[in-house]
Amino acid sequence: MRDGDLNLFEATSSFLAMSPTIARDDLAAIVAWIASKRNSEHTQRAFGFEARRWLAWLMWTKAGQPFTRWLDKATSLDAAAYSHFLAGPKEISMPQEVLDRAGLERQPFKPAPLASASVDRAVSALKAMYADMIEMHLDGGYRIERNPFNRLKVSSIMKKASPRKKALSALERGYIDEALEEVKREGQVLEYHQQKWTWTALLWAALRRHELAQAVAGDVYQDNDEDGELTWMLDVCGKGNVESTIPLADQFIAGMREYRLARGLSALPAASYQGKDTTPLILPMRGPMRNVHPETINRTVKKLLDRAAQIAMASDNPAAAGRLESFASHCARHTQVTMIVDATGDITLGQEIARHGSITTTRRYKAKSVSRLKQALKDVATR
Repeated sequence: MRDGDLNLFEATSSFLAMSPTIARDDLAAIVAWIASKRNSEHTQRAFGFEARRWLAWLMWTKAGQPFTRWLDKATSLDAAAYSHFLAGPKEISMPQEVLDRAGLERQPFKPAPLASASVDRAVSALKAMYADMIEMHLDGGYRIERNPFNRLKVSSIMKKASPRKKALSALERGYIDEALEEVKREGQVLEYHQQKWTWTALLWAALRRHELAQAVAGDVYQDNDEDGELTWMLDVCGKGNVESTIPLADQFIAGMREYRLARGLSALPAASYQGKDTTPLILPMRGPMRNVHPETINRTVKKLLDRAAQIAMASDNPAAAGRLESFASHCARHTQVTMIVDATGDITLGQEIARHGSITTTRRYKAKSVSRLKQALKDVATR
């Protein structure tokens, strides 16, 4: 996308944010949909990208047809073909006109097939978009009346498995520790500290990657808990920009100390008369001191998990290797919540560390207790 087009898209986004029900073409409808969401900026960007590359694909596949709008012309066959397209190898180069009309800066599709979980996320986002647009009754003569993704099933591990199944076992976490030691032995000092601290921070505070990406050193501080004990705390800006505070594990503080010293900073952040320390918790590997992008964090963890998968395979554990290869940064959050629920039997503590809005979400982390329930039934029967 050229500078002029980018500025126009940004201006359209700003305008529709104030009037989110106005839409006269497909791109404006997408922007209106995103403006109606109250998710985090990271989620909004992800949804927006999925919607715009779907629009680009529709224009590309239906080139030459006499359409001025494309989203409302999509059929269930188009949706199925698109899902199949994402899951397979692809070598395409879309015309600049298509990219401009879809609000894209660059080619939206990489040659390699997408993992099933990524395809499912794309399908889920587009299914939600159409469902919302049908209810939005967009002005300006724009109307969506059917959802082409309505019958498309999401069936990957992301849908089937409970959060517990997406949590790493102690053995799998051991493979990650071995992978970090391997990086260290190879003399990749900066890479080692970057991977170790990124993984440690995500795991021991149950953070989402966008939360860690925007966190700064000043968000970490000491305060008295309800028992009057001095405790390290972290201010977190979560989904929907909801702010909350969580206590930090010793592993988090030790990891932060090691990372900061390795990067030439003081061991721990301290408040000063100048105000909050704005040094990012995760620094770029190189370049200016600024907050990294959430996807940079995801790639860092993915690289570590792939190395751990190779170690698991070399240890004759293909099941662990397959799981490690299939996960990314969010598995650290699933792992921590699961460990807390298992250690305490209290899902409310899991809810607090995860900052779930509803306990119903956290209940999915509760282990099945068939044997305990059977024993309880016997006890009741004998009373």
